[in-house]
Amino acid sequence: MTVLDPEHAYPLSEIFGGLRHPVREDHDYFVAAPPRALLIDATQLRRLEVRRPFFIDHGWSFGPDRDLVPFVWDDRVGGEPRFSEAEALTDYDSGSLGLAAMSAPTAESQVQLYRVLGQAIIQVHQNNRDLLAEWFDAQGASSADAFVYFDRQRPSAQEKLLAPDGTVDRVVWDARLDELTACLTVGSVHKHHFRWVEFLAHSVNIPELMRLIQAAA
Repeated sequence: MTVLDPEHAYPLSEIFGGLRHPVREDHDYFVAAPPRALLIDATQLRRLEVRRPFFIDHGWSFGPDRDLVPFVWDDRVGGEPRFSEAEALTDYDSGSLGLAAMSAPTAESQVQLYRVLGQAIIQVHQNNRDLLAEWFDAQGASSADAFVYFDRQRPSAQEKLLAPDGTVDRVVWDARLDELTACLTVGSVHKHHFRWVEFLAHSVNIPELMRLIQAAA
């Protein structure tokens, strides 16, 4: 498997079970036994909210803020072939998929980790339905323009993250939250679902969420 077929629904077990590269356990995000569920109260959900530009000018390049996704630059995680192998399945659209692939010992436990991670990301947004739009408003011109540019490269309506005018359509995303909840519950997803989860994850403190998952394990 190289890139997921957009028209095909995949069991999460097939995706994680098909990865060839080994898991490296000596990193800060590893969870030996992911919990069956993660109980987070409304206060904790609020604390996980992020409103910062995702793309920033590093001086020598323009790209993601390393403080928001530090695992991408961690040689023990984002620098590992298994992370890249998983992310490549989505056309490099889903670092959270790569993170889950690197952070549990078996395909079965990686499925559970991704499910719990994705469900928690969705819960943050269900707890505050305005968060996604507030996060996008906080991007500033440069980061917002980058999201608009990349979004316009996607021909499929399912892969579009923004409305044609470059804003967040809350009605669309409310429906997507419900669809993602159903997909993660049954453990079967399409390629665009990973893209949706990743977009939602930009406004969630993923390192802190992983610490909550580790504490619940």
